[in-house]
Amino acid sequence: MTITVFNFCTEDHYTEGKSIESVIQTLNETYGQEKTEIISVENAHVNDCVGCWKCWVKTPGVCVHNDDMIFYYEKIMASDKVVFLFPTSNGFLTGHVKTFIDRLIPLYHPYIDIIQGEMMHVYRYEKYPELEFYYEEDGLTSIENQIIEDYCYRMAHHFRITAGRWMLKEHKVIRKTLEHREPQQDMPWQALQRPNRGKVIIYNGSPRGKKSNSLILIQHIIEGMKSKGLLEDAYEVRHLALQKNHDLWAEDFWNHTRHIFVFPLYVHSMPGIVMKFFEKLTPLQEKDTVQMAFFVQSGFMESYQSTYLLPYLAHLPTRLNAVYGGTLIKGGMEGIQIRPENSLAKLINQIKELGASYIEKGVFDYEIVDEFKKPYKLTGTWKTIYKSLKWTGIMNFYWNMQLKKNGVMKKSFDQPYTPTE
Repeated sequence: MTITVFNFCTEDHYTEGKSIESVIQTLNETYGQEKTEIISVENAHVNDCVGCWKCWVKTPGVCVHNDDMIFYYEKIMASDKVVFLFPTSNGFLTGHVKTFIDRLIPLYHPYIDIIQGEMMHVYRYEKYPELEFYYEEDGLTSIENQIIEDYCYRMAHHFRITAGRWMLKEHKVIRKTLEHREPQQDMPWQALQRPNRGKVIIYNGSPRGKKSNSLILIQHIIEGMKSKGLLEDAYEVRHLALQKNHDLWAEDFWNHTRHIFVFPLYVHSMPGIVMKFFEKLTPLQEKDTVQMAFFVQSGFMESYQSTYLLPYLAHLPTRLNAVYGGTLIKGGMEGIQIRPENSLAKLINQIKELGASYIEKGVFDYEIVDEFKKPYKLTGTWKTIYKSLKWTGIMNFYWNMQLKKNGVMKKSFDQPYTPTE
C-alpha cells in the first residue's frame, strides 16, 4: 500500500506544533513509515483553476497550468490512499487548500451520469485512492467542525471514494470513517426589512471574471435593483479573479453595509479565489451593521448539490459579526451563454424579481428564493428526461463538439497520470 500525505500545515497553525506531529507519527505507525510519503505543500506553487475547461476539451486530462500540480497528480494516482492535513481559516478550509482541491477536476471527465440519484462527473481512471483528512479543531465552533467534516465527506462522495477523518481526542489520534449525513439546515433569516441604505457591493467570485456566467446573473440582479430605484452610483461590481485587489477590498469591506457574493460551485463549495478573499475578512467591532448575502450557481441541474455549502455561508457572517442576508442557489447554469434567449426568459425574470426584492425588503424574497432553487433534487421525471437525452447523445454534444473542434476527440479518454509499473 502506497500512502501520500499532503501537509498544508506549518507549526504556526497549531499549538506548539504538537497536534500535527502526533498525526504524522500515527500515520507512519498505522501504514508503515517506509510506505508513507509526507509532502509539504504549504508553500507549493498551485495556480487557481480558471474555469477554462481546457483539461476537458483541449488537452484531455491535463491542466493548462504548468505548476507543482503536475507532480502532485502523478503522486495522487500512484497512491492507494491520500491524506490531506490542512489548517482552517474563518471556519473553513483555507483558500490554498480549496484551490488544490479545485485543481483535481482534470482527473475526471466533463461527461455527466446520474449516480445515487445525483449528477456526477464520469471517471477518467479505473482506480482512485481513498481519501483521508485531518484538520485542527481549535478555534472552530461545533457548527463549523461539522461543516468541514461534511464537506470532506461530500467531496470524496462525488469522487466516489471512501473517506476517513483523523482526529486528536484526549491526546490520542483516532480515525473515523465518514458517512452520509444530510446538510445542516440553512439558518433562519436574520435581516428582514433592513433599512435601504449604502452602496451595494457585488462580488463576482467566478475565476472566469468578466467572461463568466456569474457576471451575466449579476447583471440581471442589477436590472431588478434598478427597477426599484437603485442609482448607477449606488452599486459596484468587484471581480475576485483580480486577486491583486483582495487586500484593498478587504480593508474597504466594513465601509459598506450591503454585500452580495455571486459565484459558481467549484468541487462542492466556493472557488479557491473566493475563500482566499473570505480569509482576509476580520470580525467587525460593532455587530449587525453590515449584511452579507450569497448566490451560488452550478452546472449540475439540481440545486441540492449546493446545500452543503449553505451552512457555512449562513455561519460566516456570524463569525464576522455581520448579518446574514440569505443565500440563493440555482443549478443548470453552465451553458447559459449559448442557450437560446427564449429558454432563459423565466430564469431572467426570477433573477430580476430577486434583485427588486432585495432593494425593497433588504433581503431576497423568501418565496421567490424557494421557487428559484427548483429542481432541488432530481425527481423521477427529471431522471427519465436525462436518460432520454443521454441516449440521444445530446448530453455530451457540447463537450464532443469542442473536442472535435480542437482535434483531440481521439484523446478524450486519455489517462495521462496512469501509474507506470
